[in-house]
Amino acid sequence: MKDKTTFCDHCGAKTVSYGHSLSRGLVGAMLVFSRLGEGPHLLSASQVNISQYNNFQKLKYFGLVEKAGEGPHSGIWRITYLGWAFLRGEHNAPKRVRTYRGEVTEVDTERVLFKDIDLTKFWEKHEDYVASARGEG
Repeated sequence: MKDKTTFCDHCGAKTVSYGHSLSRGLVGAMLVFSRLGEGPHLLSASQVNISQYNNFQKLKYFGLVEKAGEGPHSGIWRITYLGWAFLRGEHNAPKRVRTYRGEVTEVDTERVLFKDIDLTKFWEKHEDYVASARGEG
């Protein structure tokens, strides 16, 4: 596999964007978290597993959750109004997004409802994630 990583000529920072799909794993993490009710809540109190915990923040790229605590490591999140509507089947979300340094740069025009989530693809494999990388800059 060809390395798609590029680096800034000025500061040496990694300049790569990544694609993310709204997968069963992400929606599953949101479902587990939703059992706590309307938030905000500490993510670790929701009994998500380690994979769900490590990937939960990606749901913000789809507008389904948002940080609610102060500071980057507070661990306090809430499901957004659109997130609750998505879980009820009343709102669709982008099927895929692309991010660069934690910010959404592209939003897929294809939309999915909760019932449309591919139940066979639990998490993207590391190889898929690396393959989605695209040099920026």
